[in-house]
Amino acid sequence: MNRTAIAKACGFNRSVLYDNEDCARMLAEAHSSETRKTPGSAHDDPTGKQLQALENQVQHLETRVACLAAENADLRLKLKRAKAVADELVADGKRIAPYESGGTQ
Repeated sequence: MNRTAIAKACGFNRSVLYDNEDCARMLAEAHSSETRKTPGSAHDDPTGKQLQALENQVQHLETRVACLAAENADLRLKLKRAKAVADELVADGKRIAPYESGGTQ
């Protein structure tokens, strides 16, 4: 399982896959189900129940991704607003500019 490719496809840093408990759990579950599959097993020809369960799981995960994307967008907007306020305070001389060792982001 290529975690770098997964993180890149999802649009976030690879460390999220390790640090975020939900992501780590989902990857562990996916990895364990992937290793249980063997050629010629029942997983090669899923039944209607299995297909329905998989479709439900996909729908649940798609909903979760949409919720997390919305939360991410909201947090980015809040960060942008906070930076604008901080920049205005620095420009007015009411606040000293923070030291950023890694450059601006």
